[in-house]
Amino acid sequence: QQWLARDYLKVERIKSLAVLGPDGKERWSVMRPDEAAGWMWSAPGKLDGGKAQDGASALSAMQIADAAAGVSDADAGLDTPVTVRAQTFDGWSYDLRIGKAAPEDRYYAKAAVSGTVPEKRTPRADEKAEDKEKEEKAFAERQAAMKAKLEREQALGAFTVLLPKSTVDPLLRERSALVAVEKKDAKKDAKGRK
Repeated sequence: QQWLARDYLKVERIKSLAVLGPDGKERWSVMRPDEAAGWMWSAPGKLDGGKAQDGASALSAMQIADAAAGVSDADAGLDTPVTVRAQTFDGWSYDLRIGKAAPEDRYYAKAAVSGTVPEKRTPRADEKAEDKEKEEKAFAERQAAMKAKLEREQALGAFTVLLPKSTVDPLLRERSALVAVEKKDAKKDAKGRK
């Protein structure tokens, strides 16, 4: 643990999030049309947006508790995992497989990441000539950062890791746990009891 780099996944700009059970059936899924919008789903019942955000937040700064060297997929439960599937506004896809519970409040996990980094910048329609150099520099910096991030996260996919239970719990919720609870009007309740 002392030499281990803790950073695992940093899923940014999530567009959609789906959780599939070990049987491959969808437990729940949420999406948003743009980054400023709230989470929504097409399922019956009102979505508790805070609980959906808990799942997205869990993916945005995922830390490794430890490596799980020498553990087979079958022993780790990664042959029949819960699969968390995230799509980003950058067009990247993340598949996080969560296996069996492990000692010390941890879960076995393995991730796969796919995506591309844009090769060229598309100038804005109203972009001024004096802004071009600044925009080109910002694009080159972001492009380099995205390439390094993609390479790192894809390389980590070769390893089985242990994730803290507290990180994984928001992703293991059943759909019913994401349904908003209707709050009753206290005044109406009081009148009804008189």
